[in-house]
Amino acid sequence: MSDENELGKKRKISAEDEVAKKPREDVEMTSDVEEPVAEEPVQEATTETPVDEVTESAETADTPVDTPVEAAAEVPVEQTTTEDDVVEVAPPEKEKPEMIVLDDTEMENDGPDPDEVPTAEERGFWKAVEENPGDFASWTYLLQVVEKNGKLKQTKKAFSQFLSLYPYCYGYWKKYADQLKKLVSHEAANEVFVEAVTAIPLSVDLWTYYIHFVAEWKEGSEDEIRAIYQRAVEACGEDFRSDKIWEAYVEWEKQTDGYRVFKLYKTFLGCVVQRHQHHFDKFREWIFFTPVKDMVSLEDIKDLLTIHQAEAEKRRIETEKKLKEDEERARKAAEAAAAAEAAATAQAVALAAGLPTEQPTEETMGEGDQSEVPAEAPTPGVEETPTETPAESMETTTETPAENMETSEAPPPGEEEAAPPAVEEKEEEEPAPKPPTEPLPESYEDLTTKQEAAVREQMLLDMAPIHERVLGEIEEVQSFEDGIKRPYFHVKELERVQLKNWKNYLDHVMAKKNNAKTVTLFERCLIACALYESFWIKYAEFMRDIDVEETGKIYRRACMTHLPKKPQVHLNWAAFEEQRGQVAVAREALAHIDTNMPGLIAVILRRAGLERRCGNKQQGADILKAAVGASKGSTRDFWTLKYLNYTQFVLDQPQLGQELLEAEVEASQNSMRLYAKLLDMQNYKAQSNVDVTTAVTIFQKALESKLSAEEKAVFSHRRLTFLEEHSDSIEAIIIAYEDHVKNWKPAEKKRIEPMKDNNKKMGGNNKMGGGRQYGGNYNNKQHYGGHNQGGGGYHGGYNQHQQQWYPQQQQQYNRSY
Repeated sequence: MSDENELGKKRKISAEDEVAKKPREDVEMTSDVEEPVAEEPVQEATTETPVDEVTESAETADTPVDTPVEAAAEVPVEQTTTEDDVVEVAPPEKEKPEMIVLDDTEMENDGPDPDEVPTAEERGFWKAVEENPGDFASWTYLLQVVEKNGKLKQTKKAFSQFLSLYPYCYGYWKKYADQLKKLVSHEAANEVFVEAVTAIPLSVDLWTYYIHFVAEWKEGSEDEIRAIYQRAVEACGEDFRSDKIWEAYVEWEKQTDGYRVFKLYKTFLGCVVQRHQHHFDKFREWIFFTPVKDMVSLEDIKDLLTIHQAEAEKRRIETEKKLKEDEERARKAAEAAAAAEAAATAQAVALAAGLPTEQPTEETMGEGDQSEVPAEAPTPGVEETPTETPAESMETTTETPAENMETSEAPPPGEEEAAPPAVEEKEEEEPAPKPPTEPLPESYEDLTTKQEAAVREQMLLDMAPIHERVLGEIEEVQSFEDGIKRPYFHVKELERVQLKNWKNYLDHVMAKKNNAKTVTLFERCLIACALYESFWIKYAEFMRDIDVEETGKIYRRACMTHLPKKPQVHLNWAAFEEQRGQVAVAREALAHIDTNMPGLIAVILRRAGLERRCGNKQQGADILKAAVGASKGSTRDFWTLKYLNYTQFVLDQPQLGQELLEAEVEASQNSMRLYAKLLDMQNYKAQSNVDVTTAVTIFQKALESKLSAEEKAVFSHRRLTFLEEHSDSIEAIIIAYEDHVKNWKPAEKKRIEPMKDNNKKMGGNNKMGGGRQYGGNYNNKQHYGGHNQGGGGYHGGYNQHQQQWYPQQQQQYNRSY
C-alpha cells in the first residue's frame, strides 16, 4: 500500500508540474513576441521601479499568474530594489527542467555512437530480413528507412548485405553511391560504382550514371571520361539495347575530338543494336553538314582520297568492260540478223531463177549464217562454192548481200581491219589506272570542292556494306527482341511466354556459332532470369566446351549468389568439379547447399559418395551416420538402412551398421522395415566388395526386357541409387541419369502420381513409394515460385523412398530466394 501511495503522489506531482509548465511556456512565447515593447520603458525610464515594469508587461501579456516572474527575469538584478522583486526573480525550482535537458544531452554523448544504433523502425526490418534473407519487400523497406535516416554505418551495412544477395538491382547501386557521396566523399562513391559495373557490366543505365558522376567529380576530365566510355562500350556495346551509351559516346566525342567520331561510328554502326536506321541517318547527316576538316585529319583525307581514286578507277574499268561486252553482244546479234537476211535474199533469187533450193532445217535456221549454203552454188560468179566447206560458204554468203553492193565503191576490208586494232589498244590500256586528275592536298586550304565531295562519298561507301549486313541481322532477331518485356531483374516470376522467348532466342544465337554474341545474350538473359536455374545450367553447358575455368565461375555465381537454395545447380557444379579433379570445390558446393537446405537426400548421398570415390570411406560413413541423427520418423529409418548398407558393402564392417540398427529397433519398435533388415542380417555372409559391372549388366537386361515401361522405370531408378552408392565413376552416374531422364522419367511419373493421390486421400505418407528425387521433385521440372521450368544436365542419384520435409524447410524451398 505504501508503494501505491508513493506512486500516486508522484503522478500527482508530475500532473501539477505539467499544469505549471503550460502557462510558463505561454509566457515565454508571449514575452518573446512583446520583447521590444517591454525593453523600451526600461531604457527610457530607469528611475521607475521594476514592479511597475512588471505590471505593465503583465497587462500586455494578459497572463496574471506567472508573468511577473518571467518579466522580472528580463530585468537586471542591480535594478531590483525590493525584497519581493528579488524573491520573484530567480526561484530555484524554475531552473530544473533546463538542467535535466542538459544532463540528457551529456548522457547521450557519453553513450554509444548514434550512427551505430538502429532506430526502432530499422530494428524491425532488420529482424525481418535476418529471419528470412529472401524477403525482398522487407529489404526494400529497410533500405528506404536507412536512406531517409542518413546514418553512415547503417547505410553501409544495409546496402552491402542487400547487394550481395541481389547484385543485379542496378537502381540500388546508384542509390548506394549517392548516399556515400553525400555522407562520405566522391572517392567512396566511385568505389561503389566500380563494384557496380563489375557486378552488372551489361547495365547501360548504370554505366551512364557512372559517367555522369565522373564528369561532375573530375570536372570534365577528357581522358578519364573517355576511358570509362571505352570500358562501357567494350562491356555492353554488343547488347541490342546499348544504343543509348553509344549515342552518348558519339555526341560527347563530337564536342571533344571530332577526328575520333568517324572511327567510333564505324564500330557503333557495326553492332546489332536497336534503331540502327535512325543512327545511320544521323551519321549521314553528320557527314553532309560537317566540314571535312572537322571530321577527319589531313592524313585520313589523303587516305580516303587515294582509296576513292582507286575505287573510282576500278569502277570505271568495270563499267567500260561491261559496255564492251554489251557492244560485242549487240554486234554479234546484228551479224546474225544480217546473215539471216542475206540467206533469205539468196533463196529468193534462186526461186526466181527456177533453180532448186534446199529448205533450211531448224538447226541451220538456228545457226543463222550457215543456212542456205547450197542455194548459192549455181549462181553465176560463185561456181566454186559447191566445193567449199559450210564455214567457208558462210563467209561467202555474208560478203555478197546488199551490204556489199551498197559499199562496193568504198573499201570495206579497210574499215573492218581498222576497227580491231582500236579495240586491242584500249584493252592494253585497261590494266594501267589513270593518274589522279588532282594532286593530294598538303593542307586543308588545298582541298577543293570536288575532293571534299569525294571524301564524303568514300566515307559513306565504307559504311554501306556494314549497314546492309547489320540490317539483315536485325531482321533475324527483331521478333525475339520484341518478345522481351522485362529485361531487368526482379524477384517476381516471368511469364511462360517470356521464358519460352528467351529459350528460343538463345537456341537461335547458339546455332549461329558466334560465341561472343552467345555469351552476351546469356548474360542479358540471366539478368532477367537470374532466379531460374535452368538458364544457368544451359549457360554452363554451353561454356563447358569453350572455357572450363569460366564454366566453374558461372557455377559459382549461380550457386553462391543467385541460387543458394537450388539443389540441382549445386549438384551439377559438384559433378563438374569432381570430373575435372577439383574435389575441394566439389565439397564446397555440396556443403553450401547442405547448409542452406539441410536434409536433402540426394545431397547427403552425393557427399558420402564423393568421399567414398576419393578413398575417404570413413568420412562417408560419418556423413551417413550424422544424417541418421539429424532425421526422424521414416526418414530416420531410411538413413539407418543406408548406413547399414554402407558399412556392409563399403567398409566391410557390418557389425557397425548392425549395432546402429539394433539401437534404432529398440528406440522405435514400430518400423517393419528395420525388423526385416535385422532378420536379413542374420543370413549375411561377408564379402569384400560389390561386383558393379555384373549388377549394371543385370539392370541393363531388365531395361531391355519385355517388362512394362513403369516396371522398367523402377529398375532405372534403382540403377541410379546403386551407382550412386557403389560406382567409382562419376561419368557412369551421369550416363545413367541422362538415360533415366530421357527414356524412363515419364513412365516413372505416371507410376508415382496414383501413389501420391492415394497418399493424400489416406492423409499419411507413402513410405514405400517410388518417392521424390533429391527430396523435393526437382529432377527435370524444377519448381520455382509457382513456375515449372525445364531443367537440364546431371543433378544426382535417385532413391526409392520419399523425403519428408519439415514445414519450415518446405516453405524455405518453395521461396527459394
